[in-house]
Amino acid sequence: MAENNNPRWHRLSFEDLINLKEWQVIQDNFSAITNVTIRTLDVNGKPLTTPSSEPRLCRELIKDIKIKDEICGLCLPSFLGGKAHVDKNLTFLCRADLRNFIAPLRIDGKVVGYVLVGPLVLVMRKPKDEYRKVAEELNIEFEKFWNAFIEIKVTSFFAAQSMIEVIKNVAEYSLNLSYEKFKNEALSVNPLRSPNLLDALLEVASQVSQADIGSVMMLNADTNEFTIEAAKGLSEDVVRKTRVSLGHGISGIVAESGKPLVIDDKIQNDRLRGLLQRPQLGSSMIIPIKSREKVQGVMNLAAFRDSGVRFDMDKANLVKNLIDLATIAIN
Repeated sequence: MAENNNPRWHRLSFEDLINLKEWQVIQDNFSAITNVTIRTLDVNGKPLTTPSSEPRLCRELIKDIKIKDEICGLCLPSFLGGKAHVDKNLTFLCRADLRNFIAPLRIDGKVVGYVLVGPLVLVMRKPKDEYRKVAEELNIEFEKFWNAFIEIKVTSFFAAQSMIEVIKNVAEYSLNLSYEKFKNEALSVNPLRSPNLLDALLEVASQVSQADIGSVMMLNADTNEFTIEAAKGLSEDVVRKTRVSLGHGISGIVAESGKPLVIDDKIQNDRLRGLLQRPQLGSSMIIPIKSREKVQGVMNLAAFRDSGVRFDMDKANLVKNLIDLATIAIN
């Protein structure tokens, strides 16, 4: 990449390009939907935002400032002034045996900040007694420590990576859009077409809804058809061949109406009932993806009949809020 010779470029920072109050709202909302703690830092490790959904373990139980500095210093990598060592997957452990994920935020190849997701418990908690030594080292009464510890989200490595990928994509698009305005240039790529963003958004939506399979279909302006751009649990053949026109099929009907839809065996609409072709699915929901009030695509999520998961409009609105958060942020 050619070096940028604009002298102002070398001094640009995250806060020069992003309104921090607006970013705090986006960060808080994403944190509330996913139930994870999120922080945004500058290139030196200085907090740019207040931690969103900070766990009670950190917020209340570790109160002594001296102890907190010693313990929570491990919640920052060494290259940002902390004590933690970052592994090849850009994760690190804190003293409470919790995992944190970090991602650099870049514009035109230059790092202008970092987003951190965590602390999290990866995969599963250890047996309760194995945390007794951790509580002693933190100087916290064990039962109080345990009660706060079990409030912290348990998630898979892949799900955690997907969460940080969504917030990273949203942040970097916002940064790059501001930078292009700074250079008086137009951003040519539609961020909603980014495979990384769509894959990550689908994975996070699947996690918060407990869906087994799903897809993101985006409108092809040339053919006026929706095609699958991201998928989970679908065969390559289905992904490659699926085409849906506006107003046709369940996805096309939702795209035309612009409203979320939840369907299962009890649905009363005869038109929709006749379109149900997969008896192994017990519950499905289809959420429109809008940008500037115009439907650009739909997200399809489904749970297998034997999973016991059933969707309702509350869950559909939760996923809608997640999608809206991403599209509002990048717009």
